[in-house]
Amino acid sequence: ILPLLSYYTFVIVSLLSLFLFLSHIFLFFFFFLMIRRPPRSTLSSSSAASDVYKRQVSTQSTGTLGDTAMGRRKSAAKAPAKKKQPKVATVFDCPFCNTKSAVECSIDKRRMLGTVSCRICSAEYQLMTDYLTEPIDVYCAWICLLYTSPSPRDS
Repeated sequence: ILPLLSYYTFVIVSLLSLFLFLSHIFLFFFFFLMIRRPPRSTLSSSSAASDVYKRQVSTQSTGTLGDTAMGRRKSAAKAPAKKKQPKVATVFDCPFCNTKSAVECSIDKRRMLGTVSCRICSAEYQLMTDYLTEPIDVYCAWICLLYTSPSPRDS
């Protein structure tokens, strides 16, 4: 009876160890497959799991690790759209006759000459410019000259 009992014990222990071994293998492959193959509902481009899935599908469809595998270069990112810069005003208020929107500023790029003139009182100012000068710069230079130059009343 003793040899029979040890035989059954041996069988039970071996079956138990086989069961544990198979359960470990099952759990390993189950979690491996859960990580490597996402459900088809996560095919969004932002999902890292979908990237793995796409690589698996492209490798399985071609059968080789060619251009469609993981080593492929990514396409260049599109340049961001340029914002429209606001237009700088070219019509201003006259400091002599106090008329709104009466002073026009123009720049002759070829002669490099900026001109400020009032349509109402015919006040005029000219300034040498460069390629960076805007009409508001010419107007500001004129206003600055008016307020910093000595007036006839001061003398």
